[in-house]
Amino acid sequence: MKTSFVNALLAAALVLATSLVSCSLPGTGVTVVVSNASGVDITRLLIKFTGGSKEAKDLEPGKSFKTKVKPGGSSDLVVEFADSSGKQHSAKLDVYIEPNYKGTIHVTLEPNGKVTWNNRTTPL
Repeated sequence: MKTSFVNALLAAALVLATSLVSCSLPGTGVTVVVSNASGVDITRLLIKFTGGSKEAKDLEPGKSFKTKVKPGGSSDLVVEFADSSGKQHSAKLDVYIEPNYKGTIHVTLEPNGKVTWNNRTTPL
């Protein structure tokens, strides 16, 4: 009886440890760096992905915003922002990431609302 209790306790601990490790694998998450090369102030910068979003209220010309995203499933990225005239811009980036991906996506906000990116991500 004592052996089955110990075995059950060990099994429960193993399940808990496996759950904790799978939820937060070290090195997972994609770094997104958004650089403002537009020559004007950017406001309401929002990066959207499956299961969440990241926000930077203002981004001055020549400045960058860096954040880490961990999507809740397979995802692309959408970048939304307003230029200095208040015009809203939205760009769906042709990237694919998942929760177990790592690496960096560099996004550049260029004049006239143009958005370019460089995707350097890989699965673990």
